[in-house]
Amino acid sequence: MIPRRRPDAPLQRISRRGLITSGVLAGVLAASGVAVHAQRRGGHLRLALPGAFGGWGIARQDLFARVAGSGTVFETLTEITASGELVGELAQGWQAQAAGAVWTIALRPDARFHDGNPVTAEDVAASLLRHRDAGSPCRWLLDAIDAVQVLDAGHLRIVLAAPDADLPLLLADPHLMIAPQGRVETGIGSGMYRVQDMQGGALVLTRLARHPRDGQAGWFETVTLLPVATAQERLALLARGRADAAPVDAHASGPGDLPGLVALDIAASTSLLLSPPAGDDLADILSRPDRGAVLAAFEPTYTPDPARFPSLHAAALRHGPVIGNLAPLDSGRIAQRWWWG
Repeated sequence: MIPRRRPDAPLQRISRRGLITSGVLAGVLAASGVAVHAQRRGGHLRLALPGAFGGWGIARQDLFARVAGSGTVFETLTEITASGELVGELAQGWQAQAAGAVWTIALRPDARFHDGNPVTAEDVAASLLRHRDAGSPCRWLLDAIDAVQVLDAGHLRIVLAAPDADLPLLLADPHLMIAPQGRVETGIGSGMYRVQDMQGGALVLTRLARHPRDGQAGWFETVTLLPVATAQERLALLARGRADAAPVDAHASGPGDLPGLVALDIAASTSLLLSPPAGDDLADILSRPDRGAVLAAFEPTYTPDPARFPSLHAAALRHGPVIGNLAPLDSGRIAQRWWWG
């Protein structure tokens, strides 16, 4: 068995090594950060993305929905940062009791939705419980939760059917977006960007004038997400200067020959969304030395061939020395982590 962190200790911040030794996928945390002083705010980012915006909802997310959702408009309780650490996003802290079967989560007191209302434990509980729906890809996680209890406006308790030291990590799943009373369909979140417009299928997002994470993330004034079906079409937009960054197919022709662009290869890995088949215990799978390969076989959307997701971006875009590989485009959080420089 892989050793686990003592479950009754407060878990405010977990290092990359702590994540790996607590039964988490060993291959998904290849990311690192960059000094905050190197980043500056300003400018507009245009992303050419596969797929098209199909609303927020609770269904399985493609890359378009992931970048639009928990990367910009919404927040989740926890986040895996560019430095490979698990930190609170809406959660200010968390603590386990009963050997990891009961978790108390404290929310950031400064968190507010785009409509001006504070983020409360009632909103969080409603957002999580939405995933009891059979159409949610996180249904398996909610099936492992016996109760979500609101203690007061800023605190909630999650009671599990069995102890799980990895619950704070699982709460970083991008599907688990927090919205007022769980109504993600409204497009109202607590993230650094709010929906400004829909233009011919493109989604235009505007940076809030003020946000609690000012100076830490969210460097672009606007982010425009362009639905572009094929890698060749995305390459064409990049070549004409009509998009600033895009993921491309590993076999797309000539990605390194476009002037003014930089190619960046991101190793693929399974996402945090895990769907083990009936009869297999997730905790047992996570403890296995070959858990990465095992879970890859369980992930319906995981494509091991090609095993890399090249991204192209304008040379003037800046980012950390190592990019998150939970998904293309810096784990889908390019709008938060990159900047013009």
